[in-house]
Amino acid sequence: RTFPYWRDPAVPSGSVLLRAEADPEQAVYGYVAVWGPASRQDGITLKIQGYFPIAHALSERAAWRPNGDDLGVTETRVIAGRPAQVIYSPAGATQHPRFPVTVWIYDPATGAEYSVHGVTAPLLGGNVDPLIVIARSLFEPPNAP
Repeated sequence: RTFPYWRDPAVPSGSVLLRAEADPEQAVYGYVAVWGPASRQDGITLKIQGYFPIAHALSERAAWRPNGDDLGVTETRVIAGRPAQVIYSPAGATQHPRFPVTVWIYDPATGAEYSVHGVTAPLLGGNVDPLIVIARSLFEPPNAP
């Protein structure tokens, strides 16, 4: 917990922390951490940011326009008892398997915001459930406030 707002997430099996660093472009205080396979040959699979935001990003709109069509949706949810937004490409004819799935979760007690980003399959497209599990783990034991 070197960085402010650090949490130890429950990441997919076989993932290792590749790097964690301060991310001053995104926030007043915060970090960005990336995970990938232990072999490190396949690049990163997951990125998590924890920060005290300058402006809340929860109003961001999901859209990916490879053919001029919006293929993503933004849903407001409650995750771990906190307001959150989930952005993904829902199942159906217009689902895009490479859509960048993101979960934003806001902690009113600290004013901190966390974002969990899927970078490679299977954390892309409509596969939002694993990212919700990771986001929830940021606030469950041993990370409970």
